[in-house]
Amino acid sequence: MALSARVETQSGLAETLTRAGAATTAAAVVTDAPAGFDVASNGFAEEFCARQDHLTNSPNSPEIDDDECNFGFAAIEFTGPETVADGVGPVFNATGCGECHIAPALGGGSQIAERRAGFFDGIRFIDHPGGSLIHDRATSATLLETVIESKTNVFTFRGSQSLFGDGYVEAVGSNTL
Repeated sequence: MALSARVETQSGLAETLTRAGAATTAAAVVTDAPAGFDVASNGFAEEFCARQDHLTNSPNSPEIDDDECNFGFAAIEFTGPETVADGVGPVFNATGCGECHIAPALGGGSQIAERRAGFFDGIRFIDHPGGSLIHDRATSATLLETVIESKTNVFTFRGSQSLFGDGYVEAVGSNTL
C-alpha cells in the first residue's frame, strides 16, 4: 500500500509525494534551505533603512544617517573596536560584538565562555546583583566585578550564542506572529 501526502515548498510549488516502503518519489526536485555562512545581508538592514522613519517610534530608536544605513556599515560597527569615548565601560567583556560572535563567521557563536551567576532558592532563579553576567574586564582594576558568595549558589559558563537568523523574525509583521 502506498501513502501519499501533498507538500507545499517555500516557493509555493505544490507536490504530491508518494511513499511505498522506503521509496519516495516527487514530481519536482525540492532543494535544501540555504545554510552557508557568507556574512551577507538577509535584507533586514536594507528594509529598515528604507523605512526607518516609519519604524522608529520612540525617542530611544536609532536614527541612522542615510550614508551609514546599510549592512556593510552595520558589520563594521559590530566588529568594533569601541573605546571609552564610544561608551565602553566601566565593565565589559570585549570592545566589539564581533570579538565573541565570530565563529564560523561574523555573527556566529564563540568558543569564548562568559561567566554567569545567581541564586536559586529551590523555586526561582534570582540574578546576581548587577545582573547574571559577570564581566571579565573593566576600565579600572578597582571596578572589576566579583561574585558575592553570599548571594550566589549557581555558577555557569556559557558560550556566546550565534546571531545567525536574527532579523528574520523581525522582518515578519507583529500581526502575522
